[in-house]
Amino acid sequence: MELTLRDITLSNDDEASGNSGLVKFGVHIPSNTYVAVKYLTKLGDEAFARFEQENTILHELIDHQNVITPYSRILDTGSHDYHYLMQKADDDLDGWLDTVVADEDFNKKIDLFIEICKVVLSIQILGYIHRDLHFKNVMINYSEGRAMPMLVDFGKSYSIHGPLELSDGHSPSFGYLLRPPEVEFGLIEHEDTSHILGDSYAIGYLLKSCMEFETISNAGHLLDMKARIKKFIKQKYDMGVERYLSTMDLEIRKSDYFEWCERNQSWADSWLTINLNSQEKTKDISTLSRSLSNLNYEKRVGDLNIAIQALERLY
Repeated sequence: MELTLRDITLSNDDEASGNSGLVKFGVHIPSNTYVAVKYLTKLGDEAFARFEQENTILHELIDHQNVITPYSRILDTGSHDYHYLMQKADDDLDGWLDTVVADEDFNKKIDLFIEICKVVLSIQILGYIHRDLHFKNVMINYSEGRAMPMLVDFGKSYSIHGPLELSDGHSPSFGYLLRPPEVEFGLIEHEDTSHILGDSYAIGYLLKSCMEFETISNAGHLLDMKARIKKFIKQKYDMGVERYLSTMDLEIRKSDYFEWCERNQSWADSWLTINLNSQEKTKDISTLSRSLSNLNYEKRVGDLNIAIQALERLY
């Protein structure tokens, strides 16, 4: 289904904003279809290229039942008002969690999280690494009363079918908050399939937020992590991160990274403790979260099949 904006009545009250885009919601009048319209709000060639990549990947994954369906290619009203139309999900992850706050809903959360892992694994098998898996990018559709995850926002993604050549050597494309520490130390060059470990890193934090409702956002902890890296580099070399990345060779940065991980692992593990009503479940699910989001990428679980098996044992 290819739609255009002229047949859509937009809501004046319902919208969501991100780093480089604004999403408005409305109804396609001829078909009575609820739609989302994403506008590019950030200027520049790179922002447009990522906007175009996101739309392209959605079309490449158009047959995937757990990826938001695009209803158009990128359109322009004639004044560089770039936008495209896509499916509107039934809910967002926050909204779904509002309905499953009781202890007896634990298995429902496990069910959904297993599905999230399966969806991410399935797109990895197809050659895509999302690299920005946070709450706003995991939506929910309801089918026969069952919640099913829907992935959105592939602007930071890696695709083996045509990777963007826009990232410099020390800043490969990654969502700002969920950029894992090995990337902060400049250990991965450009677009690299080893970023698959970044998706599992993000899923560990997503797991904590899903299972421990009061921790709806990990932003403060992730910002603290960045501050700890800056402090470590400043104290050791008396320089900022940008200069450090441009002057220190790879072996030094790798050695520094492992030293930093060792110093901060206990702090990270403490944060990734998930408190549940069962001591046994608390131990098992906290262990999984720490394994997925381990600061040290050499110790991090990258195969989501392992996470799925661990979650299935929690019933």
